[in-house]
Amino acid sequence: MLKNNYRKKNFFAVLGLFFMSQLCSICCAAEEKNENSTYELKLDIAQAITLSLAKNYFVRVESFEPKIAWQDIEFSLGEFDPVVGFETGKNKNDSLSSSGESVIAEQTVRNERLYLNGKFPWGTQYFLQVSNEKFVRRYSGNSRDFDVSASIEVTQPLLRGFGVDSGLASTRLAKNRYQIKQAVFEDLIMGTVRDVAINYANLYSAKKNLELRIESRNLAQRLLDDNRKRVAVGRDAESEIITAEAGVASREDAVINAEKNLRIQENRFKLFVSDDVVDLLAYRILIEDLNIEKFSGVDVKQDFLMALRKRPDYLQAKLGLNASHIAIKRDKRNLLPSLDISIRASQFGASDTSRSKAQDSFSDAKADGLSTQLNFSMPILNRSNRAQLRSSELVLAQKELDIKQLEQAILVDIDNAAVRLDADYRRVAATQRAVDLAEKSLFATEQLRKAGRRTSFVVLRFQNDLANAQNAYLQALSAYYRSYINYRYEIGEILEYFNVDLIDTPQK
Repeated sequence: MLKNNYRKKNFFAVLGLFFMSQLCSICCAAEEKNENSTYELKLDIAQAITLSLAKNYFVRVESFEPKIAWQDIEFSLGEFDPVVGFETGKNKNDSLSSSGESVIAEQTVRNERLYLNGKFPWGTQYFLQVSNEKFVRRYSGNSRDFDVSASIEVTQPLLRGFGVDSGLASTRLAKNRYQIKQAVFEDLIMGTVRDVAINYANLYSAKKNLELRIESRNLAQRLLDDNRKRVAVGRDAESEIITAEAGVASREDAVINAEKNLRIQENRFKLFVSDDVVDLLAYRILIEDLNIEKFSGVDVKQDFLMALRKRPDYLQAKLGLNASHIAIKRDKRNLLPSLDISIRASQFGASDTSRSKAQDSFSDAKADGLSTQLNFSMPILNRSNRAQLRSSELVLAQKELDIKQLEQAILVDIDNAAVRLDADYRRVAATQRAVDLAEKSLFATEQLRKAGRRTSFVVLRFQNDLANAQNAYLQALSAYYRSYINYRYEIGEILEYFNVDLIDTPQK
């Protein structure tokens, strides 16, 4: 009885271990399958652009630049922030001195001061303060004095430092740099959109090229199968099979190269649309066909004027010119002598009994003091300010020439893009005609082959001609799309073409 129970326990233990081992095997297999599995990501051109702007590391890094530049504006405006302060202290003097018939043994001074100072953009500086002092003197007869005073002082530059051209120069330059950073970021977005569209076209071309190579290999394989049937019935020599097999092998090599190129283009495209590091290679990208616009001609002169309004690089140049004008206005003002006028008004109240009576005395009193001061200074040679002004004027002249050079370059780039666009469009029509003729030639040759009037070598040659014509058409179509996208980029319209909105451009 005990022996049977022991055997049952061993049986169930072994059975449990068996099921556990099977479960572990299934889990490990599932995990391995999950690690090795790939998934597909389907994208059209609009989705690809959206992903590139959201996940591209370079775009995300550069998006901080306008935000940083905005903080420079806030920093420059901080120059005009009022400053409020409070000071309090106690001073005790134990030195002995005589005062009439009494001898002062100790004097304690308690003081409190509240002040406000600042500067206005046109150069005016102000300083307001209210002070409260208490004097305690100990000698043969104790004495207490309470003093309350207030004053305001205003200093206004009359020459150097006068006006907003000097006071707001740093803020205007900071705003100018911020606008330049925005233009640089917009230029980066435009370039990214163009690069995504072009790489999308390259990936599409690689995908279609693989399909063409597979179709060409299938044609050769079909010829090989027909030759084997013809040889089997004695209608052809064995050499026809060898010729067809050589054709299949050659086409297989082309398929392998096409697969390699497709994978390389796919990996290159992933860098635009993905921020994955570990799982970057864990999925395949499936793209839709290109939406190719029909060419209807361009007006280079009108598009040139449009480019001057929309291209960020031209806007950067104009903003740089504006910065030079701001600097020149500032430097001209700094070249003047320094002439400042200061006006100070003060009021005083005192009491030897209490602070409240001192304050009453202060409120009842009229202004106790009004002073005016005029300060003048000027460097004898003033070489540093003269050199600064001359340098700013030279930079302005340089930037004016840079803008003319840029306008010339933009015009030439637009014209070159228009020439390429027109040529690539005509190439599409020409290569399409070549494909049609190659298909007719191959069909006629295949008919002659069936009649025994053409060899396999001739059929393979016409198949190659058709494959080359199809590949030329594909390359022309892809080149036309790239030229169309590049033309939109050159005239500054690529964002509008792809409906990319820059409302979310970082500002603050």
